[in-house]
Amino acid sequence: GGISGLSTAWFAAKAAPRTTLIKVIEGGTRCGGWIHSSLDSDSDVLFESGPRTLRPVGPQGLATLELVFALGLKDQVIAVPKNSPAAKNRFIKYNGNINKMPSSLQEALFPPTGHVFRGVMARGALEPFIKRTKADDESIHDFVSRRFGRHVADNMISALVHGIYAGDSRNLSVKSCFKFLWEAEQKYGSVVLGLLAEAFKKPVPDVYSHTTSPEGIEFIQKTKSASVYAFKNGLQTLTDAIIADLTKNHPNVSILQNTRATHINLTPSNTVKVTTSTNEIFESSTVISALDSLTLQTLLPKTSSLPALLSKNPSVDVAVVNLAYKPPTTLPVSGFGYLVPRTQTSDVIGVIFDSSAIPGQGSDPSLTRITCMMGGHRFKEVFASGYSNDLALEKAKKAIRDDLGIAVDPDAFKVSLHRQCITQYTVGHSKRMQEMHGLLQKEFDGKLSVVGNSWFGVGVNDCVLGARETVERILKGDKAVTGLE
Repeated sequence: GGISGLSTAWFAAKAAPRTTLIKVIEGGTRCGGWIHSSLDSDSDVLFESGPRTLRPVGPQGLATLELVFALGLKDQVIAVPKNSPAAKNRFIKYNGNINKMPSSLQEALFPPTGHVFRGVMARGALEPFIKRTKADDESIHDFVSRRFGRHVADNMISALVHGIYAGDSRNLSVKSCFKFLWEAEQKYGSVVLGLLAEAFKKPVPDVYSHTTSPEGIEFIQKTKSASVYAFKNGLQTLTDAIIADLTKNHPNVSILQNTRATHINLTPSNTVKVTTSTNEIFESSTVISALDSLTLQTLLPKTSSLPALLSKNPSVDVAVVNLAYKPPTTLPVSGFGYLVPRTQTSDVIGVIFDSSAIPGQGSDPSLTRITCMMGGHRFKEVFASGYSNDLALEKAKKAIRDDLGIAVDPDAFKVSLHRQCITQYTVGHSKRMQEMHGLLQKEFDGKLSVVGNSWFGVGVNDCVLGARETVERILKGDKAVTGLE
């Protein structure tokens, strides 16, 4: 019942015959997954415990924008322009200081002494002369170190990987996490030359799958010109709207909450049987799992060969601390936020300046809202003495005091712990997915498909597009659809 499961159900409900019975099995008390927007009960402050912004680019971004418009949410959207401080001012912590990343050629060519970007352009000029690798995959760290040098890998890319995956760039696959970098080297022999070649290519026209009205196309084109977009009342607006539409307009869809799937197996009659924690049994010609890989492996038959592959997709724990301050407390800089590289001593891996990043969100624009993210691949190190919400709050307050100079206590706060929330695509991930595709076809005759963030992208947009494409393949009659095509 997260964004993957809900959007899968929605796309299926829209495209399948209305006689098709669709069941969403949710193990928890609420749907929405990691997307969770809430109002503080005392102060009415909007807090986002999970993702909060969406990028309107590429086929993934287009898929979500079409969904947003179809759900009637266009008036709830806050689009952040590309020339806004939130888009232009992004920071990395380096040598104890918050360094603004270049947003112009001049800033890139002439960064201040001691800045994290110092020397990067000169090193980048040498990149086209580096030989391409013959390996089938490589860690992000090794790839970037080889092509751009250790400084970029250690201090810039490791920070970026913290922001996206809360992971260690030394373990994650460049082929799966940053496919465009891998393909640029393979096709052009150089990342720089590849990016230049792609920049001069004629743009590919958008292919709309669910939008035909001029109003919808106008909304999508307008929003696509933004840096990012969000919703006035938080990203949960999206998942709530999907649930409301399914409940109101699709009587063939039922959502079962507090019901965990406990077993999945193929029956002798060639259907897929799902057993639940409430001892209900459902048999279907098609089952689409939106579970993470580690949970899915516990549901499969003991004779299955799939768990050996699924177990190689670890996930990380992330603590999220939301802080809100009344005036006169303000941020010392305006922008989206800052990321912390692996090389820096800090308990946080990233900080988002919510009130600056998404202006106009929430009921009180005078508040300064900040979100701190901690843990990820460093969770056991940061919380070596054991985790508690109080400890996470104190660590967040210390980071904000040290990095931003905000020493007063927040007027409102929220602490959330997300266990096993972001899948880590370790080196060899793409090859394992190919093997898993074959095993799913073999063991379940193509009647069990997978969607979600364990496979081909951890972002909301990735999950929405993956759900739509999987449903389309199944309804088109493609044989043995697994979601890993």
